[in-house]
Amino acid sequence: MKTKTYIKLLIMSVLFFCLFILSNNSKVFAISSYPYNPSNLISDSVFTDANTMNISSIQSFLINEDSGLKNLSFVESCNPTTPVQPYNYTYYPNCGQTVSAATIIYDAAQAYKINPQVILATMEKEQSLVTTPNPTQSQLDCAMGYNSCNSDYSFFSQVDNATWQFRLYIEQMEGLTWWGYSPSSYLCKSSSSLYSTGLLPGNNVTFYDPYYTNDPVSNGSYNLTISNAATAALYCYTPYVGPITQTGYSGSYNFVEYFESWFGDTQGGSNIVPANDAVYRLYNFQTGDHFITASASEADTYAEDGWFYDGIVAHCDSSGGTVPIYRLYNGSTGQHYYTTSSTVVSQYQANGWYSDGIIFYGDSSGAPVWELQKNNKYFITSSSNEFSTYISAGWQSDGILYYQPTNYVHPVWRLYNQYTDDHFLTASPQELTTYLAAGWHNDGVVFQASSSGTPVYRLYNGSTGQHYYTTSSTVVSQYQANGWYSDGIIFYVSNSGTPVYLLTLGDHNFVTDNSQELTTYTADGWQIQGVLFYTNNIVAARRLYQPSTGSHMTVSNINNFWYYSVDGWYDDGVQFYVSSTYGTWVWQLYNPISNSYFYTTTQTEFNTYTADGWQNQGVAFSAPPGGNEAVYRLYNPSNLTHILIGSEQDELQNYLNAGWTSDGIIFNAYDSTQL
Repeated sequence: MKTKTYIKLLIMSVLFFCLFILSNNSKVFAISSYPYNPSNLISDSVFTDANTMNISSIQSFLINEDSGLKNLSFVESCNPTTPVQPYNYTYYPNCGQTVSAATIIYDAAQAYKINPQVILATMEKEQSLVTTPNPTQSQLDCAMGYNSCNSDYSFFSQVDNATWQFRLYIEQMEGLTWWGYSPSSYLCKSSSSLYSTGLLPGNNVTFYDPYYTNDPVSNGSYNLTISNAATAALYCYTPYVGPITQTGYSGSYNFVEYFESWFGDTQGGSNIVPANDAVYRLYNFQTGDHFITASASEADTYAEDGWFYDGIVAHCDSSGGTVPIYRLYNGSTGQHYYTTSSTVVSQYQANGWYSDGIIFYGDSSGAPVWELQKNNKYFITSSSNEFSTYISAGWQSDGILYYQPTNYVHPVWRLYNQYTDDHFLTASPQELTTYLAAGWHNDGVVFQASSSGTPVYRLYNGSTGQHYYTTSSTVVSQYQANGWYSDGIIFYVSNSGTPVYLLTLGDHNFVTDNSQELTTYTADGWQIQGVLFYTNNIVAARRLYQPSTGSHMTVSNINNFWYYSVDGWYDDGVQFYVSSTYGTWVWQLYNPISNSYFYTTTQTEFNTYTADGWQNQGVAFSAPPGGNEAVYRLYNPSNLTHILIGSEQDELQNYLNAGWTSDGIIFNAYDSTQL
């Protein structure tokens, strides 16, 4: 395999750029408001986020850009004997079938876990495919500019092979052998005629442009320090720095401009979103260290410091877990180690390691989470595929670190498109962010989904722009036969509880469990098609801490959680589970003098505190009947603050030892076994 090659003359580059603008006068790219940083073209987390778009959102994007790809279909020719085989042909779900360009882009993104927005921006950089209404066959066969556009390539093989190459570079830089290619075979590991040293994170590199040496500033060279793996991968794919006025070729600059004009900042913050009982993993390319945390804010901090975000790799049990997970840190090597043994913690501390204490709790039974080690580096995973991959790469298994719960809940958002009159359901925070950025209105969290139970499928009609929802795989097949795209299973629901109805008006669909919405929509002519599924509306109650005031707050609304997290509150994690719709009301009162919060279920306490000047902020959530977990309220007389604690006796005793007093059990909540 060899890197892409270019024959570049300045005059041809400038002419092409001018012709590109003139020939696409129906499309005007917005000038990005984000700075172009050649040292950090795109963050690792954005580059590898494969879930930013689904088939329907990719198709909608192509339609909005009036791309010729919107009406084109290609064969997913994933037979391993074809002239240019896909590297992950065992993954592709539509092998041998003729599918839309949007489907191929999505399938490649999922096969190699690369952001589909990266694929689209690369297509535009290489062949202007997104904005060309009638692309030529040569444009399609060179869609990603992969391997100098060999004549054996097709649109599908271009998309597949180029996306694979992006992932290969990332894996090799992380020290893994991937598809038979070891880290030592990384194509850009050392200098070439185009750059002074290997394209790796942390390396200071001078890029050379032999065709553009007459610039008095650059003299055909450009020096920078590569910040991260994604930037290194993009330069390895196209080793030219931009913009055109400085270096003569605008490859990396155009990629950033196209991406940001369509999808926003290539840095995208950390792209880390809070999820119930999630365990996040991050990787440091400089030290080879893996970092595990159950705190979204802590993960966010590390990602912003340049750590590669691996995503949610496991779950913890913050409401009923009994197995403590300790994290230790070696200041000399920069490595972290994880254990469930307090004895091991003491042994490591005696050898100079620092202890971060208990970072979360797991279970003694459930789904396994493994710890592996190699050369005094440690790796945590709940994926059997990852486990096998690392074992094959020479890592040794230290066995099961802990067990994770098999059930957890998460919110489902509903969004509305005023132009197509379409309603969209998602349980993905990434999808939520993408659709909001595209101008959809957020109706908020409409109910809660589960991690197991009855599957809910989402389908999309590319002609009408409508989405449809069903729990029947048979119905999915019927709709697909009529030209609808399937987004697959988007979440799971329970088989009993609050009914969620499907309503229709012509080709439009609407989903709700709200009786007032049901009345309003039927009065407007919508027809009730029946109960689509059921939801128990059990939500996670997270505790937040404000260091500046010492105050604690317990929230069940994910939007409130995001708001306060951004405002500097620290996430203590999920404490227990409550209901958003039924049970005993738990009021939230606020004291503007002490900046503290108070929770109560009794009318007497409510009346007493409001009479003393506490402000009623309404019902925070409801305590469901039959809850197994006792919830205690404690009071700190030194700063006049309160805190809610579940049935974790160690935490309860620690607060009592620190001088807090207990008001006793004020209600019972669900624990993780009742989800």
